[in-house]
Amino acid sequence: MRRVVVLLCTAFLSASAQMNVDDMAVVRAMLDSAGMKGVAIESIAKTDSAGRIVTLNLNNTSDTNPGLRVIPAAIGKLTRLETLSLGNQNIAEIPEELTQLTVLKKLELQNNDISQIPTWFGSLTSLQRLDLRYNKLSTLPREFFKLSNLQWLQLWGNQFATLPEEIEKLTSLRELYLMRNQLIDLPKSMERMKALKYFDFQDNMLCHLSADRAKWIKKWDDQWLAKQKCW
Repeated sequence: MRRVVVLLCTAFLSASAQMNVDDMAVVRAMLDSAGMKGVAIESIAKTDSAGRIVTLNLNNTSDTNPGLRVIPAAIGKLTRLETLSLGNQNIAEIPEELTQLTVLKKLELQNNDISQIPTWFGSLTSLQRLDLRYNKLSTLPREFFKLSNLQWLQLWGNQFATLPEEIEKLTSLRELYLMRNQLIDLPKSMERMKALKYFDFQDNMLCHLSADRAKWIKKWDDQWLAKQKCW
């Protein structure tokens, strides 16, 4: 009897460890369309005990692969995803199907061609880390600031001249990276962001701030003005 139980348990564990077939099909299609046909799914994905993919690293590290131009709608089927990395691709739009990823905590979209964040993006309320470095962003919709669990926001190398006052609604934000934008001013509401512990703002155009704003920013870096593009 003991042997039967052991065999049954072993069979159950093997079945649980097997990657979900539907998840595999979605990822395989994405790899193929990005010119990564030789990449094994197991090398870029991690699964939970039920075989559902929870981490997917599709950052393009090759100079020869064309990369993804479109995130397929089928991405919404990976409903257990907690980490999704799609950096260094050729992505211009973020599909609404991402709203089905209700447990997504980390999203990397650096080095793409994204010029607009859709209004529905604020529904990704489980997000804690978001990387949007080196895209073509100049604005963020008001709905974006519903991301109340966001702790880390990377906006380096975009085209922001200013940010909305609503940024203070990101009440969990601890780190904000704004280097190499075109910022000429900062929202006063940032002074009320009590959770903020790190703020990066070099290589902008913060050259003519009001006295109170300059006093506040000096608390972060007393050499801040020398690090701006004030020609």
